[in-house]
Amino acid sequence: MDVVGFKWKGKDYKALTMQDNLTKYLKYIYVRKETSNYISRAIINEWIGYFGIPKEILADNSNVLTGKSITELCKRLGIKQIPISTMHPQSNGGAERSHGRLKEYLRSVVKETDLDHKEILGMASLCFNQCISQGTNKSAEELLFGRKTLPIENIRVPSDQQGQGNILSKRLQILKDMRERAKQFNWKIKEKQKERYDEKLDKRKIEYNFEIGDQVLIRQKTRKDTAEKWFGPFKILDSTQNSIQIDNRSKSWFNKCDAKLYFSGTLSGSSPSQDSEL
Repeated sequence: MDVVGFKWKGKDYKALTMQDNLTKYLKYIYVRKETSNYISRAIINEWIGYFGIPKEILADNSNVLTGKSITELCKRLGIKQIPISTMHPQSNGGAERSHGRLKEYLRSVVKETDLDHKEILGMASLCFNQCISQGTNKSAEELLFGRKTLPIENIRVPSDQQGQGNILSKRLQILKDMRERAKQFNWKIKEKQKERYDEKLDKRKIEYNFEIGDQVLIRQKTRKDTAEKWFGPFKILDSTQNSIQIDNRSKSWFNKCDAKLYFSGTLSGSSPSQDSEL
């Protein structure tokens, strides 16, 4: 659970983000004011009213999300509050990532629609929950309700004389635009993640350029003092992308970050006779 600010038609608004930890089903909920009282009402009306009482709520330590109203609500309903550090948003990564997705959704359709801020949050929630996850090959909606939903592309709009079909067509077009934007957004994120991974991999290749037969020192895993101690030298018997196998008694595997090449005279803090500790 988290609160995010967003702009719509030149005005600033606040939305409560609630997401199921298992299925990743999510709701963007408009809150009139960013206070504990308003948020507790939103939890009851927009989440508990639909899905029942959750066992736990994960939120940061801000006064808004741990205020008196929310604490009292959780106490009465038997909900366990799990606080996280306000300086460590990774602990609430799912909600944090959904904030970026919401802003991309809104940016993609802000010029083409006359929907108000409440309606657009509902459309954004629907779009998010119908996106197929690569990990499960299912949407959050399907995981939660146990049935496949009709894809937006397959919905046919009936024609009528009162213009209802035209209104529905506009709504469906908004969803299609949001979904297309979401695909582009996900692709950009994956490209950035791949770039960061490749950079780390290149650094590892440069820093840990070991070959079978090299002599290496192994970093001491448990040390009482702050001084860095190394054991060895040991011969490398085998090597993978991130690990090496050495010729100690148990033919142990170690991460490459815990090893360094041995050169005569570089051994410090220990001797080869301490092989028994490895």
